[in-house]
Amino acid sequence: MINIIWSLSAVQFNLGDFRIEGFIEGDAVNIVPEADSTTARAGGDGTHNAFSKNNNKLHTMTLQLDRGTAGYKQVMQLFDEQIAAFNDSIAIPPLPMSIVDPYSGEKVTDAQVIFRRLPDSTWGTEAPTATITAWLTDPQRTNAPDVTTAA
Repeated sequence: MINIIWSLSAVQFNLGDFRIEGFIEGDAVNIVPEADSTTARAGGDGTHNAFSKNNNKLHTMTLQLDRGTAGYKQVMQLFDEQIAAFNDSIAIPPLPMSIVDPYSGEKVTDAQVIFRRLPDSTWGTEAPTATITAWLTDPQRTNAPDVTTAA
């Protein structure tokens, strides 16, 4: 039997010059492709199938942060700086990100994160949280090493 140990506190998430901390329990960071990698079309006469590679590299990254944390304040600072850059120029300054899971060896990096929208503002009986979404323009993934075969 293999026991797997994992802790969100060991995952390193960097955005710009900041190591972001202060994520909520559950799905703290979620990265989802905007499109399928391939599309398919069946031939009308049933003699063939056609497959096409989709070149859309965009992914949506969702961050779930507690509002009272330094990580939330750092992300909002980066958001404000990016919006100011949009207002002053047509060029978007680079905003790199990386997320590394030291347990599995998985890593995702991107040289240009573009924020999509401000988080909703809600206050209630529970600690306020923020859902922040951003585009990843060309994420690079490093898969976990294969531990099922002997070296």
